[in-house]
Amino acid sequence: MVESIDSAVGIRPAVESEIVELCRLRMDALRTEPTAFSRDYDAASAMSQEEWAAWFRSRSDGTSRVIHVASTSDGLAGMAGIAREDTPKTRHSGFIWGVYVRPEARGRKIGRQLIEACLQWAKDQGVETVRLDVNSVNVTAIRLYASCGFRVVGLIPKVLKVDGVTYDELVMVHEVGAR
Repeated sequence: MVESIDSAVGIRPAVESEIVELCRLRMDALRTEPTAFSRDYDAASAMSQEEWAAWFRSRSDGTSRVIHVASTSDGLAGMAGIAREDTPKTRHSGFIWGVYVRPEARGRKIGRQLIEACLQWAKDQGVETVRLDVNSVNVTAIRLYASCGFRVVGLIPKVLKVDGVTYDELVMVHEVGAR
């Protein structure tokens, strides 16, 4: 477990037995922050429990991908996933996805702890470079990632379209071990 800044928050890998709570957290993220995720709330809400379990297993095997969660006395307060690329030419790199902290838990450095847990996992797995994509208007997230050592290396124009509005995403990279 990663040392927590707030002793009431534990950062750890998610386990399949908490899939129901993790599903609720993910649905909350998709509902409250539609411009932050490419997954659509309506499509995700149509998923069965079996589909959610398969989703979890496809994103958290511990060795090539993991979902970290922030656990509090009130339940899961946040999540962040990281996956290692799987081809011989790309296994040295990884991708962070699905970063979310419930609104009532924000301001407690939970997002930072989740990103740091992902970066530590990457380092432990021998991953050299970690990438993430972030909506170019999400200034709070951009600042968080930059403060964790990520730098902007590119822009994907008009990659998201929500309610008829298109959004660009910034591509940010962190060289694990470099700070």
